[in-house]
Amino acid sequence: MRRRQVIPTASFINMSDTVLDGHRDATRQSDIVRRYHRSPNRSPSSQERPMIAHTSLPVSNYPRAKRYYSAVLQPLGYTNNMEYGESAGFNDGKNTDFWITHRKVIVPLHLAFEARSSSEVKAFHAAALAAGGRDNGAPGYRDYWPGYYAAFVYDPDGHNIEAVWYDYSKVK
Repeated sequence: MRRRQVIPTASFINMSDTVLDGHRDATRQSDIVRRYHRSPNRSPSSQERPMIAHTSLPVSNYPRAKRYYSAVLQPLGYTNNMEYGESAGFNDGKNTDFWITHRKVIVPLHLAFEARSSSEVKAFHAAALAAGGRDNGAPGYRDYWPGYYAAFVYDPDGHNIEAVWYDYSKVK
């Protein structure tokens, strides 16, 4: 059996649009979020197709990252269900759509996980801090979109990890 190589990728949207000269540009990012975000006049339907089937995040210390993400993603319904060498896959109940993979060189990325409620966002944030993450934005509404409720943490490798819930009750 031929071994398939896992290539690390991560994208919230097109990362080349959100990173300018190696720094996050908040104004540009919020414009992009508005442009790519779901229409404020409709709720998600069962017919929507996910934009990304799966993604992989590079990590410098595989055992530490596996423990971290096992704890942090649990409030969002994820479990570690696959492992291949120094790669671990996490399943959200539908699909193994998030992977971590050991790499020697790490370039910090931004990755957002969709939550089902504000309480899941809060639980994600608390779990991330308890597991050794650093706060990068407490749970709360953001000005990106009327119902954008999110929390941000830096993981041990400096990746900006977010949990977001789209509160359609705030959309007029």
